[in-house]
Amino acid sequence: MIELPEEFYREEVRNGHTVSASTKKIWAVELELLSEFDRVCRECGLPYYADQGTLLGTVRHGGFIPWDDDIDLIMFRKDYDRLIHECGDKFKEPFFLQTAYSEKDYFRGHAQLRKSDTCAAIPSEAYTLNINQGIFLDIFVMDNIPEGEAELEKTIKILNDYHDVMSIMTQHDIKGSFLKKLRCRLGILKRRIKFGNVLSVYKKTEKVVKNIPDTGYVDKLLFWHDAKSVKKIRSEWYEKTEYLEFENTKLPVPYKYDEVLKAQFGENYMTPIKGTAFHPNLIIDTERSYKEVLGK
Repeated sequence: MIELPEEFYREEVRNGHTVSASTKKIWAVELELLSEFDRVCRECGLPYYADQGTLLGTVRHGGFIPWDDDIDLIMFRKDYDRLIHECGDKFKEPFFLQTAYSEKDYFRGHAQLRKSDTCAAIPSEAYTLNINQGIFLDIFVMDNIPEGEAELEKTIKILNDYHDVMSIMTQHDIKGSFLKKLRCRLGILKRRIKFGNVLSVYKKTEKVVKNIPDTGYVDKLLFWHDAKSVKKIRSEWYEKTEYLEFENTKLPVPYKYDEVLKAQFGENYMTPIKGTAFHPNLIIDTERSYKEVLGK
């Protein structure tokens, strides 16, 4: 359990944006998750880095982007695989490492560390997926990028096709007419006969990305669903690690973080552009579990 000063929880204005006391409570849970994740990674000797909005917030704000609501981390494939296969059981309650290997209905291409006695449910999934829906931090994975635009687009299409199959296979609360429900059930049955279960399909996506040769460039291939969203990040930018201030702690960042941020956000990344949180419609509760909130 981390200890934060009382003033951390107070409403304040950062970069002209009012950060509410309720948002501060969410941030506090995120920092708890980060502390637990860091503990396990240190115990297992696994390097990780701040990524996306968290990397930007670390460099530009020394903490959360004022209008952001989560933490994004990233690992190289070999370290990520060790995390989920060798270190998942090292997380202590109420923390839970959520992957396709630890929950049968979970098929995102990245892991999430959840705090089970809280709630952060996506409305479209709240009652349709049987998964842990506590407040989370994202743990992305860097895979090699195929050489050439045509090969990249082909790879993304294959991954999207598998993703669609898993999405259909995990439908439980089907709405609509009897005929629609029947079609959906038959569609699920057809795919289960062909592929087995969700994990077997997920393993096919992993096989696709693991078979891509080293091109010197990496990105989150199992996260992006559009080839145009893939950024060409040089793996060598992560050859060394620096630690920068992030709220009450320090976060590991790639020593070429300037190059990474330019690739992800453009040359003017240091100029704040006020936006909305990536998860603006979540069903959030920092004090009650998702089971209580959702009546599960």
